[in-house]
Amino acid sequence: MKLTGIIESVFGGRYLFRGFATISNLVKYSTANYTYQRTLDNKRIEKIIEYLRNDKFRFFSELLFGLELDDPHAILQLNKQTIPGGIKFTDNIKLVKSKFTFQNTIGENPTTKVISLEFDDNNATKLSRIDGNHRLSAIEKVFESEDDILKQELGNLIVPFSILIQQKNVDSNKFESAIFYTINAKAQPLTEEENLRSLLKKDLFSREELKSIFDVDIQIDVIKNTIEHLPIDILPNLGEEFSKCYYSCLFKVAKLCAVHDIIINHSSLISAFKAVEIEFTNNDELIKWNNNTNLICAFVFYYCKGITIYRAFKQWVSSNRVYRLIDIQIDSIIELFDESQNTQIKVFVAMPYYSDEILRSTNNIYSRVIRNIRDKYNIDISLPGDIMTYKGSTVNIVNDVLNRIRNCDICFCDITDNNPNVTYEMGWARALNKYVVILKEEDAEKPKSDYLLDFYSTYKKDAYITLEEAVDKNIKAILKKHYSVPIED
Repeated sequence: MKLTGIIESVFGGRYLFRGFATISNLVKYSTANYTYQRTLDNKRIEKIIEYLRNDKFRFFSELLFGLELDDPHAILQLNKQTIPGGIKFTDNIKLVKSKFTFQNTIGENPTTKVISLEFDDNNATKLSRIDGNHRLSAIEKVFESEDDILKQELGNLIVPFSILIQQKNVDSNKFESAIFYTINAKAQPLTEEENLRSLLKKDLFSREELKSIFDVDIQIDVIKNTIEHLPIDILPNLGEEFSKCYYSCLFKVAKLCAVHDIIINHSSLISAFKAVEIEFTNNDELIKWNNNTNLICAFVFYYCKGITIYRAFKQWVSSNRVYRLIDIQIDSIIELFDESQNTQIKVFVAMPYYSDEILRSTNNIYSRVIRNIRDKYNIDISLPGDIMTYKGSTVNIVNDVLNRIRNCDICFCDITDNNPNVTYEMGWARALNKYVVILKEEDAEKPKSDYLLDFYSTYKKDAYITLEEAVDKNIKAILKKHYSVPIED
């Protein structure tokens, strides 16, 4: 491999060699030095490959390599103005200097020279990858794939490079490590807000072009129209941090809507932001802990998704004090909330046996209440099996009851007449930290145990509508408090 470029003495006796070369040669003659390089991130490599394959605005910024020369005379040879016929270092790298030199026209006395470095194909010496290892590793993966079209296209791609040339000694590897740290730890990249402002503020890009840049088909026209019709100063109560990243928040919401196939327009998006601002204005806790714009974006997203799910999200945030989580990302907020909405809720009923007719009536009451709640609030709540009813092969009733209690979430216990079986089952449910609801017929004798002081709901023996009302009221209260179901009082 022959590399031609310009070279200049920099950093106290070290040289920086800059030029252009095919990416295939730079991949072949370089390797990562994992004494300082980070471990490869395969997801990032796949994203780079996708970018190289599809992006209309594909660009390769300069790659930085290190070259430590064993030859003790190498640096002295680089200092010479000309070397007739070139010189071969002990590293099997040949140095050839051009007769061309830069003229001193600005008083800086440059020593910049044009040179060529020729690498022996059998040479074991390779360039160390200081900056660009993930990009080069992505290219390597393409070359190992069966994508012949992309391999040919990338193999001939010309990219800029710089090589830091040093005499190999105890400090040379330290210097490479320090540069790697400086590039990756001290560089200040543009924020997402700054990037989005530059891309969205002017009509430079079409929707298809932005789709290629963003990797998702976002409704860019909706974002632009929202920015035009909803100036940031109209939303003062969403806080200072929100005002600093308005573009980013709009982008996150539009991206989430695109990913979840939610159709929005700028009017619906404006309505969502205004509704969320009212929500924050009227909630002291949200205002007090408003330090995470991701939560604002999540509120807006669920408003766009639908008013029922928005109310559920609002209840979930309040019940779990999600607003106190400072650094939580929006994907995590959505994942946690969606998991909470996919919970299966099972109900168990412990009651005395009176008669088959009363048992059928009671089964109908619980089944009807649970079915109505399930249909109205779109939640997965059920009464597995009929109460105190068994069909088919023989089962161990005691074990079956204990298992049902173990697997339930809400346990209704009718303690009328101080039935010992019900008392035992209620104790088991409490030991397992189930949500226990105590019921009692209004005229029945008082409890004869420690739970005399517990709260319990009553119903009338001859008016079973009162039992239905008690069951409905208590299930809804538990769903609202513990499952963030948006139930109106």
